[in-house]
Amino acid sequence: MCIRDSHQCAAVFKNAFVDVYYRMVDNKDIQEWRYPNMAPPRGSGPMPEEEVVQCKQALTAVLNIHDSEAFRAPVGWFDHDIAQYPREVGRLMDLGTVGKWLKMNAYSRPEQFATDMRQVFKNATKFNQEGSPIYQAARLCERTFEAEFAKVSSAPTPMAVEVKVEGEGVPVEEINGLAAKVHKMSSNDLIRLVDEIKAKYPNILSQPGDDELELDLDLLDRVSFTGLNQFVASL
Repeated sequence: MCIRDSHQCAAVFKNAFVDVYYRMVDNKDIQEWRYPNMAPPRGSGPMPEEEVVQCKQALTAVLNIHDSEAFRAPVGWFDHDIAQYPREVGRLMDLGTVGKWLKMNAYSRPEQFATDMRQVFKNATKFNQEGSPIYQAARLCERTFEAEFAKVSSAPTPMAVEVKVEGEGVPVEEINGLAAKVHKMSSNDLIRLVDEIKAKYPNILSQPGDDELELDLDLLDRVSFTGLNQFVASL
């Protein structure tokens, strides 16, 4: 018997060993495989109550959307024969886990809460085809969350990032491709990108205004461009 992929393997196993399959489904380790069981470190301590309330409001706004139902609990990848899901998305997260940690005062900063919220939507859009119902639901929830999270008192102001692609060196097609990825990034990922650039590629970064940055990608050599491109792809 030839098993060509993990999805087919799971389906064959389920049909051939029904009793064993459902015993495995009930196994807690299987259900929660690679889902985070520990809350993130608090750092300096829990968030101020005002910020906790604001974060809860942002979460509630998403949960009130009917299309958020798909994201309210861990993805049942084993039960639904999608064994490739954990490998493809990497860090698993769901709205229920975020809500539990928020209730536990596990987050020390609103940005930690936002990172986990964005991970939920990132996983959905990464695993599901663009334009599919789940993909569209994730984008709707993401837009709602970002609008609500902007109201959190200490949430960082999103930066306007202008990317220059003039000059010679790396082919302009590749630079345009990286620029397109940057323009699609969330504010949280942009902050991480800026930190990476400040640490490794400071010569391409300029700041004409308090909330405005410019990236001169044409100043990168091939090695540096490849490294930055790989970093962006990992976000």
